[in-house]
Amino acid sequence: MQMVRQAQTNDKQTALILFGSTGDLALGKLIPSLFSLYKNNLLEQQTFIVCVGRKHHTSDSYRDSIFGYFKEHHNLVSREHKKFKMFLSRLIYVSGDPVVEKTYEAILSELKNVFPRGKINTSAYLAVPQEVHTSIVELLKSQIFSKKKYHCRYIAIEKPFGYNKQTAKNLHKELTKHISEAHLVFLDHYLYKEPITEFEKLLRGSDPHIDRNKFSKGNIKSIHAMLEETKKVEHRLDFYSKVGALRDVGQNHVLQMLLSVLSFGGKTKEKIYHAKMLSVSDETTPVFKRYRGYKGSIQSETYFRAQLESRSSLWRGARLCISGGKGLKHNKSGVEIVFSDKTKYFVDANLLRKNSGGAYDALLRDLLYKTPLGVSIQEIISSWRICEEILKKK
Repeated sequence: MQMVRQAQTNDKQTALILFGSTGDLALGKLIPSLFSLYKNNLLEQQTFIVCVGRKHHTSDSYRDSIFGYFKEHHNLVSREHKKFKMFLSRLIYVSGDPVVEKTYEAILSELKNVFPRGKINTSAYLAVPQEVHTSIVELLKSQIFSKKKYHCRYIAIEKPFGYNKQTAKNLHKELTKHISEAHLVFLDHYLYKEPITEFEKLLRGSDPHIDRNKFSKGNIKSIHAMLEETKKVEHRLDFYSKVGALRDVGQNHVLQMLLSVLSFGGKTKEKIYHAKMLSVSDETTPVFKRYRGYKGSIQSETYFRAQLESRSSLWRGARLCISGGKGLKHNKSGVEIVFSDKTKYFVDANLLRKNSGGAYDALLRDLLYKTPLGVSIQEIISSWRICEEILKKK
């Protein structure tokens, strides 16, 4: 595999430290999206990714494993092999425990080899269990970001954040002991789903081709936000046994889609307000199910459905529903809106335009070079409150 080259100091120097680089998220989403950015000339020339993982690899053997994985799982065609190997030269592998100081010495050594001079704009992506988040952030701050050469842009944390309202508060408190909140980004890639972002523009009234009056306050009878998939969870049994579908996708993706509509495409302040106005409806009992053949804990669900209601004068009386799960007979993710005249409008969250990059493409580009969209800790806490209300009725 081609050896990594040194950065040229006359160019902008950017590093991404990717923790969990041999896990499902990295292999299934992050590295494919980084390659997509590279193919489309959106990964700037002096950008390198330090991939940190517990598995024993050299950089060369890691690149070989990624090449083989892409050929098998991502339909990497032969005409792309040369370009993909050039992209892989941007990846450096560090084998080590992310909560051990020695690992960060190895990261620094690799960064110095690639960037011998000049300042490096550095971000980190934590695609690892939240139990190690605080230790990683503490070590990043003390071992890397304490040095003037490494400018900390963002530390990005994947969902779920916490297991309930209190653990989310506690985790946030611990993280902000070591790093400023301005440098923390709590990610929900559904904020980057193109149909969702386009729909938010519509709701804000920025699309002249859409009759916004149809989406006006009082003209919507019901809203159903959903993330329903045929895919099962066998490879994530340990995770699902601990959390279940509501904590996995309901607390974040599904509620975020609902809040996008309730706030009419609003920003953080409006979403926080509408999240605080929500409660579980007494009209129906939440539904929790497990698909046939599920081998995880009987305490954890693979499907949930709950009816909510809002105390906001804008939405009082409207039927609000959230649902999500795995192992279903259909794939349907997005928001279904029913109007007073009984017509329906469905926002398909998974719809992609031709030649359009996916959500993680946009997310990673912002993380590397711009300002990423995140979910505020207030939104997270409010969403956990709603989930806790639902789980009490289990």
